[in-house]
Amino acid sequence: MKIITTDLKKVQYLVPERPALLITIKTPERGVWPPHPERRWNSILRLEFFDDYGHNDKSFVPEHAELIKKSVEERDWAVICIQCEAGLSRSPAIASALRRFYKIEGGKQYNAFSNCYVYYTLLEFLSKHPLIRPEDTCNVCGREFGEHGIRFPMIVQELKRINCKIPLLRREDSGGDK
Repeated sequence: MKIITTDLKKVQYLVPERPALLITIKTPERGVWPPHPERRWNSILRLEFFDDYGHNDKSFVPEHAELIKKSVEERDWAVICIQCEAGLSRSPAIASALRRFYKIEGGKQYNAFSNCYVYYTLLEFLSKHPLIRPEDTCNVCGREFGEHGIRFPMIVQELKRINCKIPLLRREDSGGDK
C-alpha cells in the first residue's frame, strides 16, 4: 500500500494505481470538493472539518477517525490518497498517522505544518491508548509534556489547554515520525 498526499489542484490530475481510495477534506461552509473524481478512484471518503486545534464544533473528531479507519480497512488498497485544500496540514497529518499505525514505509512524514490535533486524535483512536508519555519532549517549547501538567490519556484536549501549537515528539527511540 502506498499513501500519498496532495492538494485540491493536483488531485484532479492524478491517475492512481488501482484499487485506489481518495480521502478528500474540505473546510466547512467554504471549501470545495475536487471536480469529478469518481472516474479515477474506487472509493471516495469525503470529510469536512476545520484546520484548527479542536476549538469549535466542526473540528476533527473521533467520528472522522472512525470513518477513515473503516475506509482504509475496507480492502487492500494499492494507493490511498489524502487530499486537503492546500495539502500541507490536514492531509499530511492523516497520512503520517496512518503510516505510523499501519507501519507503512515511504512518503513524506509529519512536518512542522502538519495539524498535530488531527494527527494525535487519529492515532489515539487507532491505537486505543495514550500515545505520549510525560517524559516525551515538545519540539516547540522544549519542555517535557509532564512539565505542562498534562493529564493522561486525554492528550489532545490537554495540548489545546496549554496552547502548544505543534507538538512534534523528540524521542530518540521512537523510530517513527519526528
